[in-house]
Amino acid sequence: MRLALFPLVFAVSVPSFVLSDTGQSLDVRGQFDEYAKDDPVPFAAQNLSAAHCPSVDICFTASDEVRFIQSFRVDGDEIETGGRVYLWDTPKGRDTDELDVEGITSVNGHLIAVGSHSVSRQKCKVREHNEQIYIGSFHAAQLGSSSPLTATPISLRPAFANFDILRASFNEPLQQNGLNIEGVAAIGEQVFFGFRAPFPEGAAGVFILQIGFDALLAQDWDAAELHRVALNSTHGGRGIRGMEQWGDSLILLVGDAGAKAPRKKKHEKKCGGDSPHLMDDYAIYRWKPGSMAAELVSQIEPKKRKWKAEGLMRDPTRSDGSVLVFFDGPDNGGPRRFTFPALAD
Repeated sequence: MRLALFPLVFAVSVPSFVLSDTGQSLDVRGQFDEYAKDDPVPFAAQNLSAAHCPSVDICFTASDEVRFIQSFRVDGDEIETGGRVYLWDTPKGRDTDELDVEGITSVNGHLIAVGSHSVSRQKCKVREHNEQIYIGSFHAAQLGSSSPLTATPISLRPAFANFDILRASFNEPLQQNGLNIEGVAAIGEQVFFGFRAPFPEGAAGVFILQIGFDALLAQDWDAAELHRVALNSTHGGRGIRGMEQWGDSLILLVGDAGAKAPRKKKHEKKCGGDSPHLMDDYAIYRWKPGSMAAELVSQIEPKKRKWKAEGLMRDPTRSDGSVLVFFDGPDNGGPRRFTFPALAD
């Protein structure tokens, strides 16, 4: 168990050449499915929260409202949707029992999907299934079948107990800097979990939890390491909304770590009011494990202000520094391509 810290005071600088990028829209052929709890007919998902391509031939994305991830492939400026992979046992008619999946990655032919490990933002109660990681070997025959990725999910909760900041924020509302995982990525056999919250006090930064794949499977939580990564930003209260492997580094989608007060006043007292850390801006950073700080690549702008950038992945068809971002808000996640020459191979 190790905690890697950045200095409490450091120079804040944003490169003058970095501009906001609005990206290029990609069309979606087909539909990423989501359900209303009182309607068994799927509609176009509006809250895609993760994206990842294990290979150039197949990618996956997730709506945090269902029990499956859904395949797709990138074809030029279009995305073609495909079949589902159920993450866990799914009793008949229970597709709407959400697992709150917030990140997808892969290691050695195994898919990994992680739940947020957070409390409900509306009722501030622990949700039964979001405190899970779903890991299993993937085979093409699973697409469209009811065969689950895993029969035995695991939880990161025991790992949190090893770190004061994570232990103290677990089961706290997001509005009060409560723990919330929103990203996962892997470099080789090292797995990294990115936190939207908690965020460090003082200088802007984010937390990233690292553990080897074998240790994760063995639930050897003493092998985990917590990185405190500085951001060259003038904004505190920002967290990881998505992450992806990029060579020997990770690219981080960073945005606000706040949340609005519950819509029902009876829950507001327990959950707290609007977080003071609500922001509309998003940015891409690059971080190499072992470094004390992440480097700003570019700010990005959603097409509409209400869209929330949540899913980040490398464009598997290009080597010019292109990434795809999916959003919470538009139909089918409103995928957009952003190209950053600084990331080109």
